[in-house]
Amino acid sequence: MANFSVSINKSYTENLHKEYGDFDMLLTYENYQDISQEIVNDIKTINGVNKTAQGRTSDQLKIKSNNVYALGVEDNDMMKSRYHYNISLNDNVIVINTVLADILQCKAGDSFKISGVNIQVKEIIKNGTLSNTRVAMAIMSLDTLAKLTGESSQANFLMIKAKKGVEINQLSNEILRIDSELKPNIVEKDPFYKKSIESFTIFIIALILSVVIVVSLFLISIFRGFLYKYHHDMAILRAIGGKPKQIVEIFAYVAIFLSVLAGILGYFITYLMNKTIYSKVFSKMDFIDSKVKFYLLYSLGLTVLIIVIILFVLVFSMLKSAKVLPIVAIQQNEIAKIGKIKTKKQKIKRKNLNHFIKFIDRDLYIAIKMISAKMKENITIILTIMMIIVLSFVGSSLSNIIKANNSNYLKNQYLTDIVVSSSSFLSYSETMQIYENMKNGKDLKVSIVLTNGDKMTIGGQPISYLMADLAAMEGQGIIKNKIQDKNRLIISKELAKKLGVKVGDYIDVITPGKYKYDQNGFRLGFLEKPTKHKLGVSSIVSREKLYYRDAYVDIQLNDFLQDMMGMNCIYISGNLEIANNLLQDLKIKYPNIVWSNYNEMVANSNKAINQRYAMFEVVTGALVVVAGLGWFTSIRSIILSRKREYCILRIQGVSTRRLKKIISIQILLYLFAGIIGGVLIGSAFLFLILYREVKILTLLIDWRLTFVIVLYLLFLCLLLIPLVNKISSGKSVIRDFVKV
Repeated sequence: MANFSVSINKSYTENLHKEYGDFDMLLTYENYQDISQEIVNDIKTINGVNKTAQGRTSDQLKIKSNNVYALGVEDNDMMKSRYHYNISLNDNVIVINTVLADILQCKAGDSFKISGVNIQVKEIIKNGTLSNTRVAMAIMSLDTLAKLTGESSQANFLMIKAKKGVEINQLSNEILRIDSELKPNIVEKDPFYKKSIESFTIFIIALILSVVIVVSLFLISIFRGFLYKYHHDMAILRAIGGKPKQIVEIFAYVAIFLSVLAGILGYFITYLMNKTIYSKVFSKMDFIDSKVKFYLLYSLGLTVLIIVIILFVLVFSMLKSAKVLPIVAIQQNEIAKIGKIKTKKQKIKRKNLNHFIKFIDRDLYIAIKMISAKMKENITIILTIMMIIVLSFVGSSLSNIIKANNSNYLKNQYLTDIVVSSSSFLSYSETMQIYENMKNGKDLKVSIVLTNGDKMTIGGQPISYLMADLAAMEGQGIIKNKIQDKNRLIISKELAKKLGVKVGDYIDVITPGKYKYDQNGFRLGFLEKPTKHKLGVSSIVSREKLYYRDAYVDIQLNDFLQDMMGMNCIYISGNLEIANNLLQDLKIKYPNIVWSNYNEMVANSNKAINQRYAMFEVVTGALVVVAGLGWFTSIRSIILSRKREYCILRIQGVSTRRLKKIISIQILLYLFAGIIGGVLIGSAFLFLILYREVKILTLLIDWRLTFVIVLYLLFLCLLLIPLVNKISSGKSVIRDFVKV
């Protein structure tokens, strides 16, 4: 189990590193200015630098009138690991992502002209999980990018792979000595990367701790049975003249033989299971990486450590037992315990006993009394049950809680069933044509939000805004309009607080000016000067519902419209089948429109969550089984060790039926004390993990698995019935008492 946990952690880290690429640092200037070749050469000479890769980003490339995010790269393994392509980037060859392939309706091997140059698509890559999947992207050599855009072929970013053992922060400082204006972006300090590794490490630590605790409890139960079995043998050897040293040596050999044999068998069985069962099982599961590695040296070292610990505990216990005289050993094992209970019972004041028994069943009282007399032994049993419940809580509830809270987050993002957007810029006229088509769809409610332009002015402050069909959004239940006049806007809570306004107030708003430009994009003057309007505050909402802008202005106010405004999103609710059919038809004319619905996003998000937590659940499930078997072994050993106590109860007049009841009550007390404690500790553990992971305090416990675990433990209790019947029977009482 420990080997498995380490494999998960390494696998997750390796996969995350593969997603980012095989590099340690990315260098850019603040505004992505060109990095001179002289500086690049100086950086290459730094002792801690292993490899470098140069690249250039550009937003000046258009393919068939579509704006494309272009990358010119130095073609090497580092770049291929970052952007996940496989071909060699020769001249006039490009790699595109699936978004751009859908827009262009092309496949690998197709050719077309860009800026008069014949270009061939050599490979189509999947949309990166660490980037905006709606961005149309093309990758090519630096020279090809310069040829197509007319820009410089000089890099504006540089990726660095450090030598093994080099401290990245120290390397970053050396680079800054060459040029202090460079901005080093270290992969290990990336917020997403760092958060992912830190949070996953917590779960792995929890797994390993769980393994240690469960195995320890299991071994304690085994030790108890082992020592109980050989305690009499040690007493007999002492009685026939054996010295403590001889006795320790004899049983030490037994312990060494059993421990080493078990360790060797365990090592090879684990290795074989990893090559057969594990590999087949996990290949069927949609994990981050289905390959569960077996670390030979790590596992061997762990096996040796476990054997040493077992031998230490056993030999230490034997040293203590071997020095005890035969008669004392027998008394300690059997008679002293009974006498102790008898003595205590005789000392209990009859008045208090009768008073207490009035409120509880007499047999329940005896069962509790017998348990409380040996709390040191009982703690192990209760702790085992608690661990089982804690593991079931964490293993089953954690991903469900994350899914539920993630679903709530997506509900804030997907305000309707379907959200439509564009992978590249759509003009205002194109956007409105799409909008009108969707509005005409049967059984559909549709609203629109346009992209932003220049900022408007309120109280002398520049305010970001989007144009939106507020009436349609109200009809969909997305927002509430308290003012029905078209001269209205919706503002964020932050802006309302800054301006000191409330719903229903009217404020003076100045539109941004409209400008005319020359062919190079420079402003030549006003087409329309800014105008002043008095708009009513129709509603106040969080910035999240305003696409993180300050305000929505009603789309009917033409003075606020700007030429560069296009499609931000279209909200669609109603008949999803009709909506999807309409969108499929529109995509033929507008191939750059993309859409997704809430259910699909929840499914994709849940898939990612399952990838992250599925192994955690598998391991905890296995540990629950192991812990249950450990509990069964422990409770069986305790029942056997108390046979003489049960003999005394039978001699004192307790019937066979009542004795069975007392033993059963004891078993159930162990069980439910552990369950209650496990529920409390498991809830607290989940609370701490979730608060650290997503800063939420909402718990969603999956009681179904806990119920299954309780049934599993009750089934183990049923397996004790033959033993309870045997100990409670009259023949067993006489036979065991004679043995004393």
